[in-house]
Amino acid sequence: MIRNRMLIAVLALVLAGCSTIQLRQAQDSYADAVQIESRIRNASDSGDSFMDLTAAQISYKKALADLDKVLAEKSGDLRANKLLGTARVMRALILWRITALDFHELSGICQKGAGGEVVDEPKDEMRKQWYGDLRSIGSDLDDKKIFLGTRDLTVYEALYALYAFDILKRINYKSTKLDVQCSIDWFNQSMSHFQKAAAIPGPDHDIQKWLALSNLTVQADYSARLSESVGIDQLLHAGYNPKASVLKAVCPAQDFWDDGEDEKDRAFLKQLREKAKGVGVVLTPETACP
Repeated sequence: MIRNRMLIAVLALVLAGCSTIQLRQAQDSYADAVQIESRIRNASDSGDSFMDLTAAQISYKKALADLDKVLAEKSGDLRANKLLGTARVMRALILWRITALDFHELSGICQKGAGGEVVDEPKDEMRKQWYGDLRSIGSDLDDKKIFLGTRDLTVYEALYALYAFDILKRINYKSTKLDVQCSIDWFNQSMSHFQKAAAIPGPDHDIQKWLALSNLTVQADYSARLSESVGIDQLLHAGYNPKASVLKAVCPAQDFWDDGEDEKDRAFLKQLREKAKGVGVVLTPETACP
């Protein structure tokens, strides 16, 4: 499943080049949790899925506790080694997985702020922490209190896109016109953050593959949900152009398209094609990017 490939990719990307004594236990706990979740989701027998996913969530919470202990006791060392930002991005990643395994349908989420913007006030504690972490990381980046390398900075921006996706998955599209319009607003926010993330690394950076697959996952999931409830025409009327949106998602990773000898690139292109079909777009190695 693509979501499992995404999980493994994120783990490798955010931890790349960052094996330290201070973070090793938290990294190992996180890796264990990722493997547990991936094995469960890949298993053909889903009879124990509730128990198993609960076990994965427990493992993520253990990883969170291990990381919080390091952040509380070794933040000075991490800062000196320019790893404090990496540790905090890892924390946001762990919170992403915990909340993904703890589904709550939203009600009253589609509010408007004083400036007309969509307002999100999550009610559950883990989502409050997740969103709070993203905002505090951004603030400390602005104040130059932490450092993020290219991979970590890209993943951080993508987590905002995935946060918007988390909201999208939990809105009851069948309730009111306001909720439908709100879902469109959140979808646009997710796409905007993915585009910002894709602009951070170069086109030959392998994180572009994860971004492209993540972006297409959001597009395919959302268009299916909305078309089932109110019809895809409403999304199209709101300015969603499937082909243009798919190209924006995949073109930053065009350096990895290959239908030739490289097995990994062929597998990547196959995954892109499968996801693009989810929004009615046929993608080939000859697809022209703008």
